[in-house]
Amino acid sequence: HELLESYGPFTVALIMAGSNDLSCSAPDAILKNLVSLHTACQERGVASLALAIPCSWVASREGFGRDARETTNRLLAEWAGEVKVDFLDTEELVPWSRHSTHWDRDGLHLSPAGSRQLGHDLAPNVLARLLRNRQATVGENK
Repeated sequence: HELLESYGPFTVALIMAGSNDLSCSAPDAILKNLVSLHTACQERGVASLALAIPCSWVASREGFGRDARETTNRLLAEWAGEVKVDFLDTEELVPWSRHSTHWDRDGLHLSPAGSRQLGHDLAPNVLARLLRNRQATVGENK
């Protein structure tokens, strides 16, 4: 709420949980927090896009990290579909690979090249969302 009020106005918000969330919260709790962020945006007329938690070295390995990431992303995609929020799978945009230049050596964070790639691939989706919002606004004003 505070960010939207203090630093706005905004037209669109990209909301993404991170791997750190997986280590301290259950998937349903992460979803609840993400939904509250999307709701805050919606209440202020800010469109939001739901971004899947990116893969990482830890989240790619069999076990709790991978299971938690996959469950959280599945819950988020289901919720987004129900409420008509765009859901984007970050793994499709910047796939995790140990040897990719898109990932830092820590295996957790995107490298500068990975961040650029993510932004490049997000841009058309953000534009499409902005255009849909504009068309909806024009339609309301007729």
